[in-house]
Amino acid sequence: MQRYAVRGQAVFEPHDALKVRLIAAHSEIPGSKGSNEPDMFYGVVPAALNQAFGAPCPDDDPTNRRVCRNYASEVTLEANEATLIVTYRFGDDYELTSLTSWDDYKMTQRSDADQLNVSLLDFNDRQASDALQQELRITSPARGAVQWIAGAFYYESTFRRGGWDGHDFFVLGTAAPLVPLAPGVPFGQPGDAGDLLSTNDTEYVGVYGQTTWNVTERFAVTAGARWQTESKDTTVTHALNHATPSLISIALLPATVDADLSRDRDAVTWSLTPQLFFTDDVMAYLTASHGFKSGGFNGDWGRVLPAQREFNDEEVDHYEVGLKGELAEAARAAQCRCVL
Repeated sequence: MQRYAVRGQAVFEPHDALKVRLIAAHSEIPGSKGSNEPDMFYGVVPAALNQAFGAPCPDDDPTNRRVCRNYASEVTLEANEATLIVTYRFGDDYELTSLTSWDDYKMTQRSDADQLNVSLLDFNDRQASDALQQELRITSPARGAVQWIAGAFYYESTFRRGGWDGHDFFVLGTAAPLVPLAPGVPFGQPGDAGDLLSTNDTEYVGVYGQTTWNVTERFAVTAGARWQTESKDTTVTHALNHATPSLISIALLPATVDADLSRDRDAVTWSLTPQLFFTDDVMAYLTASHGFKSGGFNGDWGRVLPAQREFNDEEVDHYEVGLKGELAEAARAAQCRCVL
């Protein structure tokens, strides 16, 4: 499988106070095909089916971690990304930074999902995503009794998944009528197909600040907080080209799934860390913090009804006590960190 990647960056400094850096990258898998050679475990049942169809794998040992495919997998991928960082220093060494980044990728994959040496189930996947983020922050001079940083962050992304023109998401092959799904019910008929179209849109806004107060030469307190709001919108649609029972209609893509889901969440996270320096080489600290991660929706294929597709937010309260110190003079680069 061939892969190509290129990455580069350019730095522009028109004067001492302004620095502009652009980073860009491109990677590609241009319609590569994998090998027909087996490459992973498949077990006793596929081996028996291959034997029953009179099409055993060249190496049909069910314990050698190898499978058969009746055609080579095909993958195409194109990914691009760019980041622009602009830093401006003004006043008494205050620094204003703008960070803008964008990325997108498109991937298609065609594979022999049944991993048998006969045509039973084909899988055709297409994924596409693009994302944009913007951060603007300002930092104080790195001296004096108080240092601080404050900023705002914006992020949006779109993700799409499903079959593409001329390629259904799942398609049954010529061997489907020969494999029983249940007594009297075959896997399906050749050409039975199911399609998935899934979209996931995310928008996030955050405002944050952190400050360190050097109360004395030996004692400092660092505190930070972030307010964030996040919205997620997910749609999931399944479609079948047949009404008779089959593996696709029963197990993979029930036609009952047609979901349009959305959620919004606001949260505040924070942290507080006092630090005590016993000497220049030994420091103790205590950290208390609260974290949050927004939930979302399962936008994949499967027998999950719309009401069951939401997963919850995650919150964590974290407490840590520790001691940091530098080792002997001969190993000052090493650090010991003990957490109780």
